[in-house]
Amino acid sequence: MNRRFDRRSALLLAALCAALPAAAASDYPSRPIQMIVPFAAGGGLDINARSLAQAMSENLGQPFAVINRDGAAGTIGLNTGVGARADGYTVVFTPAVPLTSEPHRLKALNYGLDSFRYVCKVFDNIFAIAVPARSPYRSVQDILADARKEPGKVSYGTSGTGSIPHLGTSDIEAASKVALTHVPTCPTRATHRCCRTC
Repeated sequence: MNRRFDRRSALLLAALCAALPAAAASDYPSRPIQMIVPFAAGGGLDINARSLAQAMSENLGQPFAVINRDGAAGTIGLNTGVGARADGYTVVFTPAVPLTSEPHRLKALNYGLDSFRYVCKVFDNIFAIAVPARSPYRSVQDILADARKEPGKVSYGTSGTGSIPHLGTSDIEAASKVALTHVPTCPTRATHRCCRTC
């Protein structure tokens, strides 16, 4: 298995399941499986998780119950997952951020990279900068030029502090020597509201 962490990759994690006698049994699964999603319902990650959960339910003959435990850039959900019994009945569907960047930002986490067994990579994320069609911005250069004229005036919304969009935009700010205003929001309606004001 390739354990390289591409920060855009989403991973399906089985919490603390290095040795799973229950999962190895011929009658597995004999009851519903919980799939913890460490971000809010309705976002892109949640949609992918629910699609996979439905397919896994059909394949294994047991329900996969999606449980959203959002907050703190995904670390609340991973803390929930790491505390689950290692019996094969709890999995965590997460992007790499709560595993890779958040442990460097938040020291009081109950988990580390070795706390999980990495089962499979599910998809790659592609991020984009989007503005409403009526916006005067037609390119990233337009946004940066405006930000240079009035530092802090231009804002952008992301799914949260420490998220890949936040870190990526911070890289753009540093490379371009501009100051943008970060608006960390929930990954669904609030981000869309922020975008509509551009």
